[in-house]
Amino acid sequence: MLSIQFESREDFLAIYEEIQTFLHKTKNLGENVLMKVEDDKNIILDFQENLPFFYNDFHPFLAEALTKHIIETCEEKWLFHILKNIFYYEDEEEMKQIIAIARSILEGDRDDLPSLKPLFARYEHIYQAIAEGIDHETTFYYEPFLTFRLKAYGEMLIDCVEMAIDEYLLEQEYQNLVAHFRHYIHTEKNRTEKIQLVHQKNTFIFLDEHFRLITDEMKRAYLVPYLVFEEQLEINEMVITPLVCFNPKEVVIYTEEEENGVIYTIQTIFEERVRIYPFRQF
Repeated sequence: MLSIQFESREDFLAIYEEIQTFLHKTKNLGENVLMKVEDDKNIILDFQENLPFFYNDFHPFLAEALTKHIIETCEEKWLFHILKNIFYYEDEEEMKQIIAIARSILEGDRDDLPSLKPLFARYEHIYQAIAEGIDHETTFYYEPFLTFRLKAYGEMLIDCVEMAIDEYLLEQEYQNLVAHFRHYIHTEKNRTEKIQLVHQKNTFIFLDEHFRLITDEMKRAYLVPYLVFEEQLEINEMVITPLVCFNPKEVVIYTEEEENGVIYTIQTIFEERVRIYPFRQF
């Protein structure tokens, strides 16, 4: 017989209901399994007369049900625990934002972070660990399984939280930079009427309102030292800082990539001053 033992009544009820629903459906297909409850928290199932059904149907179903339950009920709690006890965060709002980033990483929603693909396999990792621990004649202890059999998953979550913290700090730095630039363009005088940017193949060409080329020497002459944040770049590679230093009343961009990150930042800083046109209209 298979025995699944829980310490938590809530965990027991959740899995018991899943199993009951599954067995009810399969009973209608001619499968019959004896299930009983002991001590209000232990599920006993007898598959002795139907081992093919156990291996072909019930075993993968139970592994999937337990995997989903662990992710839904434990993952966020463990992420908060890691954030508080390993990385020593205490501010609730900060923690919520970091956890949201961590969850998006784990769900595979961060296409901008391709190196995180191994983290997306946490479902398969948990499923495999459960599948290896369950047979038709075993006792599966749920809470000890969480403690001792998911060490690699726990390490995975620690790595994920660390990455989420890095992303959170980068986002905070970005927001502070945008706020700094917004303050500058709204408190300082406009130094030009219009700047036109021609965007093609990851390069931005600066033109004035008369479509005359703005040279690197002109950009350098307008630079405000305390606004420069791309110290590692040459002046011809900078886009945001020279544009902010020119502080134009209007920014016109010609591009075929409106979703470009640099263009998004320009829109975020200059807001209603920005107009975007297809490159073919240049």
